[in-house]
This record gives sequence, C-alpha cells and structure tokens, in this order.
Amino acid sequence: MNQDRPGGQKPMNSYVISDLEVCGLEDSKFIELPKAYTHGSIPVHTENIPKQSEIRKWPYLSEVRLPEIEADVGLLIGANCSSAMEPWHVINSRNGGPYAVKTAIGWVVNGPIRKELSEKEKPPHCSVNRITVTEIEKLLVQQYNTDFPERNYDDKEEMSQEDKQFMQLVKKTTTFENGHYSIGLPLRNHKLPMPKNRCMAEQRLASLRRKFRKDPGFYEDYKCFMDNVIEKGYAVRVPDDQLNRADARVSYIPHHGVYHPKKRKIRVVFDCAVPFKTSL
Repeated sequence: MNQDRPGGQKPMNSYVISDLEVCGLEDSKFIELPKAYTHGSIPVHTENIPKQSEIRKWPYLSEVRLPEIEADVGLLIGANCSSAMEPWHVINSRNGGPYAVKTAIGWVVNGPIRKELSEKEKPPHCSVNRITVTEIEKLLVQQYNTDFPERNYDDKEEMSQEDKQFMQLVKKTTTFENGHYSIGLPLRNHKLPMPKNRCMAEQRLASLRRKFRKDPGFYEDYKCFMDNVIEKGYAVRVPDDQLNRADARVSYIPHHGVYHPKKRKIRVVFDCAVPFKTSL
C-alpha cells in the first residue's frame, strides 16, 4: 500500500486483517470493523489520552467514565466505521473547557485537557537515525572480528534468563492427561499474593443477576453455555471447604455474555485481564 506524506507517496508493506470486532469495556455489544491494515508503529503516545483524574476539575463532565488501561495504542478506528463514531450523547463545553461524546464503545473527550507548557517547560525532542546506527554497529563488529579472528563475534540470538526459566518450568510441569497437554502457570514469583478482588467479582455478579431477571432468554442461553463448559470439564465447582479461603492465593475471574452480531449465539467471556485497583 502507499502512504501519503507531505513529500509524496511512500510504498510500504502491510497486512490486511479482516473480521475484527470491538466493544466497550462495560458493554457486550460488538461492532464489526471494516478491513484493517497493519503498520509498523502508530504515531500516538499514551500521554495524549485524557485520564479520569484530569477531567474531575470540570463538574459538568461528572458522568464521563474513562477507564485507564496500561497498554500502548494498538488500533486506530477511522471514519469509515461510522457505527463506532456515532454520537449517542454529547456534553457541550463550558467556559472554554473540553466537551465529551458518548459512542457505542465508550466516551471520547476533546478540547483543552492539560495546561499548555511554556517553551522552557516543554520536554526536549530528539530523533535518531536507526539506519546510521545500524551501519556503525556493523562496522564495529567487522573491526572486532578483524582484530580478534580467534573469537569472531556471533550474531546468533540467545535466550534470556527469563526465557531459560520459562523453558525449565515447561519441562518440569508439562503433563499429558486425558489426551491433552497441561503446563503450569509461568509465574515469576510463585509466592506472590493475589489481589483481594472478591468484592469486584461480587459486583459484576450482581449486575449479571439483574440482566438475567430482565431477560429470561439471555439467562437460558447463558445457563446452557455454562452447563456445557462444566460438563466438558473446562470448569469445576469450588469445594465448600475452600469458599472462604484467606491465604492470598485466590483470584476471582468475572465473566459476561456476548452475542454474535449476526447470529443469535451467545459466548461467555472470562475477563482474566480485568483490572483491580493497581493490579491486573
């Protein structure tokens, strides 16, 4: 594909990805995206993303919720996906402040969020020509091999210490049971205490219970899916004597149901990456 730049078009290698779907963090309605194209990097920094703590100084934005996720920007949705951009609710700006737009996948805040920095306060910017650096590294390696031919520098990639620890864990914990391979969780610290997130799981469960009461069909589909999961042994009931464990070795995983946008088929999603306070 060709990338338009101020100096003209520049050809670049890219992959086409189809069947991508997105939804809000607290929603179960998925939106199908048009064809997406891969790019080596996205020129957006996480510092450009508004935070919940930054919009609190504008009381008229009190209903806006901006979940914070510790991740880089990995997807840009363009105007060709109008269903993701369609405004459901707009909060107009006041006294020169920002305004907010609620869409199907969450809130979008635009306008002046942070105080503009003066020239002296702005962080310095620098650019690095990686091609030049790479050439210098090659010259250094060639010079090193010329001066010390008995110990030629080898560009072979080696495993890191964490890679070696992971491979050792795989060898020690891999088992073959009932036609399936099982590998132990690759925890860096096996004594690391789990976050006490039961209250979060109970809140999500209460919300799910309300949905069941409002929609009996949703309840029946959900129950059928979970019965199948338990029947196949993918999940087992917690023994009664372990329901109130307090040894910091328990983590509760909430789940919710989503329907395929084109088929009346439910899928229960286990939210293993749900954030709790400062932990994942």
